[in-house]
Amino acid sequence: MPALTVLHFSVRSEADSSLESLGGKVSQAIGSELREGDYHKIPAFKGSLLGMNVGLYKWGKAGEGVVFRFEGEVEDPIFLESPQGDLNEITSLDISQPMADLLTTLTGFSWRVPNSADIQFDRLYGQEVEKRFSEDL
Repeated sequence: MPALTVLHFSVRSEADSSLESLGGKVSQAIGSELREGDYHKIPAFKGSLLGMNVGLYKWGKAGEGVVFRFEGEVEDPIFLESPQGDLNEITSLDISQPMADLLTTLTGFSWRVPNSADIQFDRLYGQEVEKRFSEDL
């Protein structure tokens, strides 16, 4: 069986907005409803788009303040196994830059692809968030 191609993206915005307001603008921009809920245990607006689970949420950033993250990835296990029971070969296509361009054009806020400093900070901040979740249990 040929490899399956799935999509993923990760974009950021320092928009001067509430999560609720930005959720409405992003929903309108992508043509898919985002609803209040949790995305990987974080309060978010979430939905689905082109087979991806997507989530918009606040996240810490280096220095002070917050950044909004909007991310999408395929998590449905149906893509893992072929009808014959074999494991599928999966290729993931990053659409982060087109998503940033679309959101910048249609939401009125600047969106960007995370850089290496963002990703390095995310690892540390993510560990702090995970620690807080485990302490709350």
